[in-house]
Amino acid sequence: MIYRCNRTIFLVMGASRWLTLSQKDGPAIRVHNHVYSDMIFDGSGDSSQPPSIIMFVGRREKSALLRALLGGIDSSYDLGSHSQVDLWREPGRASARHPVLFADSELHTYNPSRSAITAPLTGPERFRKMAWTSPGRPSCKRLAAQVCSTIIAPLSTVLCYFAADLGGIRGVASLLAMHIEAQIRHDLVDAIKPHVLVAVPTPSNSPDVTKTQTKLLRLLQSILSTQEAFESVTSIDKVIYSVVRSIHVHFLPPEKTDLPIRATVLRNGLETLDCNAREIRLANRTLFSHTHSQAFCGSLVDFVCQPSSQTFSFVAASRPHGHEDRQLGVHIERLLRSLPSEVWHQAVPFLGSCFLLISYPPGSHSRLALELRMTLTDLSVPAELDVSCVI
Repeated sequence: MIYRCNRTIFLVMGASRWLTLSQKDGPAIRVHNHVYSDMIFDGSGDSSQPPSIIMFVGRREKSALLRALLGGIDSSYDLGSHSQVDLWREPGRASARHPVLFADSELHTYNPSRSAITAPLTGPERFRKMAWTSPGRPSCKRLAAQVCSTIIAPLSTVLCYFAADLGGIRGVASLLAMHIEAQIRHDLVDAIKPHVLVAVPTPSNSPDVTKTQTKLLRLLQSILSTQEAFESVTSIDKVIYSVVRSIHVHFLPPEKTDLPIRATVLRNGLETLDCNAREIRLANRTLFSHTHSQAFCGSLVDFVCQPSSQTFSFVAASRPHGHEDRQLGVHIERLLRSLPSEVWHQAVPFLGSCFLLISYPPGSHSRLALELRMTLTDLSVPAELDVSCVI
């Protein structure tokens, strides 16, 4: 099935640092504040729309294609960062009601010396020590998988792995297994699962997508079935699809093909999955705004840095001070004073919904606000009543 998205024009701009990892004195992580504001409020597009975050995992192939997506040699893409995740905003297309942010993950470096970054624990550039219960020093791959799985994936619509950089299909299966093993339990599991796109270059004019995808899934199943955490699991497939919504192999033209053509093929595959993920999240009222994403990122880092067997709650994280009902009572009182008592019963279902929804992020239930506004208009409620504040 084909999913369509309208797009608006974005300007080319530099990256905004999102996450930095250090292993100098044990694993530590830093979240760079205001990263979303830097990327969203640049004077282009509709900054009120929730952004899509698409994570890129790879090395040389990933960097070359991402640079092409960002404008080629005229872009400001930096090939030299390590142990970091940068956000780049999709440029130069007729785009979008919503911003698309590419999360360029350089966490899967194979040289530990590159992650030996000084990590101050105090001050404005402080790092947080990450909980690591396994014995010994964590490998770069496993530490990167933990960060990607627990912090980046819940906020992303698509995770894009580049097989040419990661040891082929077998290497991708190994990384996906680490990703699945590192998952955290949270209360939006079914609603915000990302799609996985595996970009595979092929020399063949008629590649067999089904065969390659089946091989990938069998390798992933085989690796997971040997993991101690899943020994008693009856269905490995259920484990896989409890973490990701789908896994797609997406063939790219051969490496000798012009880079812009290869980047266009990649973009088309990413757009299809991104739009599908957004439709699902919109239907589930879990399409996060940039402010939600920034707040949730900090809460997820706190959760990862403090060992806990509990389930992470997006609902609780979105309302850290509990029910925000201070303004709700005032507006309900105004509403009832404005309505004839004979029609109060018609407003009761909407007021009941308001009591439930005060535990959810503001703006995540705008459809109900519209329905309430239309209903109260039919009941001839005075126009000066600010109905939107009830929700």
